[in-house]
Formats: sequence, structure tokens, C-alpha cells
Amino acid sequence: MQLLAVSLLLALSASAQTFEVTSVKPFKRGDPGFQGIQPACNGGHFTAVTPLFLTMEWAYDMSPNQADEFRAKMPEWAQSISGAYELQATTQPGVTEDKCRKMAQHLFEDRFHFKYHLETVMGRVYEMVPSRGALKMQPADDSPGWSVTINGREGQPLPGIPVRKGVTMDELANWIAATNPDRTPVINKTGLQGVYKFKIAFSAGAGLNRDFADPDVVTAVQQQLGLKLQKSRGPVQHFIVDSIEKPEENR
Repeated sequence: MQLLAVSLLLALSASAQTFEVTSVKPFKRGDPGFQGIQPACNGGHFTAVTPLFLTMEWAYDMSPNQADEFRAKMPEWAQSISGAYELQATTQPGVTEDKCRKMAQHLFEDRFHFKYHLETVMGRVYEMVPSRGALKMQPADDSPGWSVTINGREGQPLPGIPVRKGVTMDELANWIAATNPDRTPVINKTGLQGVYKFKIAFSAGAGLNRDFADPDVVTAVQQQLGLKLQKSRGPVQHFIVDSIEKPEENR
């Protein structure tokens, strides 16, 4: 009886980590400019229509440097912008994003026979700390939460960060890691809690902003936010692809 109960609990736990029904097929439009439908679980449904590597970067919650390495090592069919995959699934309503990611991981491991492992080595990082001057970011309130201007143009909502009145220091560190040209990981060591609003303007390179009216992002963080990115060495986790196969299409 006890063995049956344990088996039942294991089965329920496994089912909680999987989609109930899945559909995997190549996207037929073939439009090179197609931007896709970003993966998410909403109201009992999961939908993702993007180049496969983008959906997988989301599912495994990769850091910017992991995502760069991951895409470079993926087969051509999984990198193609015009050859997106359409993934559809159903699940219970109210699934959190973290659980949704876990279920998407199971889908890739089951349907794409995807295998990977993580390796952590010491490498170059930035430590984000308060600079000697006063912090130039204010706690979030009901006023507009942030403004990002790159090469003279104000940008759209920050990729990977929920649309709201501000960001946490961890979110800001991840965004800076994705924005700095060499994608160096950024470790939040500010000790600051809560959500902050901010305004920043920087240049992203000579090819895009010849007059360099604004500083580079590392300098802008210090001058405009009151934070400092100091070079250091720390643990850098690498996402290593072991194998992946084209799935059999189903409707």
C-alpha cells in the first residue's frame, strides 16, 4: 500500500511538470522578418512561434553569455530565423512562469531529444556596486519607471523584464550584461533591495552613432545611475549542448 502511494505521488509530480497535450511543427509562413510569438503560459495554454533557439533560451532561462554560446553551437535548422517552430500545448490554468519553463524543458527533452550539461569556471565578470557619489536612482512610484535611450533613440520595454514602474537590482544587472558589447556577466553586489526607476542614455558603437553624443553603457551606468561596474573574476556558468534532434511533426 505504501509503495502504491509513493508511486502515485511520483506520477503526479511528473505530470505536474509536463504539458497535457503538445503540438510541434515547423512554422509555414517562412517570412524572414517574422518576429514570432514569445513563449508564455496563459489561461491553460502555451504558445511559442519563434526560431527554436529563442524559445529554448527562454525555457532554460539562459544568461546573455550562455545564450550567445548556445546559439553558436546549435544546428542550422534550430538557428534559422525563417524556419521557426510552432509549439502549442495545454496545461492547467494559473501556471507560474517558472513552472511553464520547466514544462517547456520537458517538451524539448522529450520531443527534440535535447540533452545538455552545465559547466562553471572562473572568468571575467563585472561586479555592480554603488559608486562613491550618491545613488541617482529613486524607488519606484506611480510616475514613469524608466527610460532607455540608445544612440539617440528612446527604446522599448527592456527584454526579459516585466513591464512595470521600475526594476530590481538583479534585473538591472542582467539587462546590463545583455547590453554591454562583450556580454560580460554582471553580478549584483549593491545590497539594494526593492524596485527602482531610472533613466539612462548611451552609445552602442561607432557604426550606429558616429558622433558618440552619449558615453558607452559602462560609463553611463556610473555617470547616470550612480552605480559602478568594476572588473573582477567570478564563477561563470556555461551551457553545454550535448545533443539535439529534429522532432517528428505532429498536429
